[in-house]
Formats: sequence, structure tokens, C-alpha cells
Amino acid sequence: MGPHRKKVEEVLELLATLTQPYDPDGLDLYFSTESTKLRPNTPEKFLKYLRERPARGRPDFRQRFAKIIEDYQSRFGKSNSWARLRHPNSTPSKGPRPLSLYVLTNGVWDPKCTLITEVKSLVALLQEHKYPNKYVGIQFIRFGNDREGKKRLKTLDALNAKLNLPLDVIDTTSADGNVWKMLLGAVNDWYDNDGDPDDDDDDSEDD
Repeated sequence: MGPHRKKVEEVLELLATLTQPYDPDGLDLYFSTESTKLRPNTPEKFLKYLRERPARGRPDFRQRFAKIIEDYQSRFGKSNSWARLRHPNSTPSKGPRPLSLYVLTNGVWDPKCTLITEVKSLVALLQEHKYPNKYVGIQFIRFGNDREGKKRLKTLDALNAKLNLPLDVIDTTSADGNVWKMLLGAVNDWYDNDGDPDDDDDDSEDD
């Protein structure tokens, strides 16, 4: 991600600014290269934390992603299967607030990293607790045109169709694309279905 640092800063600052009025608790900031969870309360602090961390090689992205998903899943209350059997139209059990997770990446991770297990587990839990589609949205924002990275992210975007999952929790888009798709693509069908202009261009490649 080193060659894309300036663009990463632009996108991060933009997302922090646009989401600030809608989340009273502020956004959490994670880095794939460390276990710390940060909570900057201004766009300027987001940039400060980013600039303090040099770009490194291929991260163990699956481990970091799994931990974030596990932390969110731990906030779900235990489902009452007997009550739902007696009242099949009951409302969702008490649990966490909706989640929008923005992943800024070039898609170049460990070759064995697929995230299938984590996504299937999350979708199963959401369905068990009767949460609607788009309650959780994971938006991958791609930097650069690395062939391997583009292929991996396109595979993730099509994961719900490939695995016949009942909920669609993933969207991917280019960092050079529509900012509203970056912000809402994973939680809004209209933006989710708005494809990237370079989706069909798989021949270009950079770092």
C-alpha cells in the first residue's frame, strides 16, 4: 500500500468527515499490522495515526479481519430458539448496532486468505438473530490495479452468490470510483449494484 499512501489519506479523511455527523461514538480505526483499536474523534487525528505508521509488506489480513468480526459477534445476545419457535414473526433479539466496516486495501494479502469462514459465520449469526439484509456492510475500497488484488476482491464481492448465502454483506469498489458507492455500497442495494468502470479491465497491473 506504500505507493498509494497519498490516495489512502484522501479517502480516509473523506470517509471520516462524511461519517462523523452520523456516529455519536465516532469511528474505530484498525490497522492490519497491529492489534490496537484506535478511536480518533476528528479527521485530522485519523490522518495523524495513519502517518505514524509506515507501510509494511503483506499483512496477515485474515487474522485481523477475523478478530474484528469476532468482537462484533460477541455483542449479540443469546437467541431464544424456543421463543422464536412459538413466535416466528418476533423481532430480532437484542444485539449490536448496525455495522459498516470500511477496508482500505490493495487486495494483496497472503495467497491462502479467503475470508470465507468469517463471512459465512457472520451471515449465519445475522440470520439466526433475524437481522435484515444490509444490517452489516463490509466495504472493500481497492487501491491500485494489482491483478491478484483485483481478482481476490471481485471474488469476495460475488461470495454471496457463489455460496448461496441468504444475506449480502460485502461490496467492493475502486478508490478512484464513486464516493457514495464507497460510503454506501455495502449497505444500499442501489449503490451495491453500481459497478466500477474498470471492472472488466484485468490486464493492468501495478504495485
